[in-house]
Amino acid sequence: MYSFLRELVVRVNGKSKTAMLSVPQEFAIGYLSGIASRSISTPLTLLTVRLQTARASDDSSAEGGALGVCQRIVQVEGFLGFWKGLVFMKRSLDYGNL
Repeated sequence: MYSFLRELVVRVNGKSKTAMLSVPQEFAIGYLSGIASRSISTPLTLLTVRLQTARASDDSSAEGGALGVCQRIVQVEGFLGFWKGLVFMKRSLDYGNL
């Protein structure tokens, strides 16, 4: 993700691929790529954990496999339930960049 965003910024600025970007640009690209990767990995991690815990406890919520767990998350918690816990990531990013 970082490489993609960096190449996009370089193209928009009309520079060569090996061009040096400013420190604020590099920080912004890193920050945005971190948010993008977390927004993709958080639902996948949630799905994995729910499947593992349901199978370990013989819970019926894992019936239907990954699709069944996804449907249950949407029914019980809504679509934003896939990003449950992402708030903590936001706080760590805010404090980590000070």
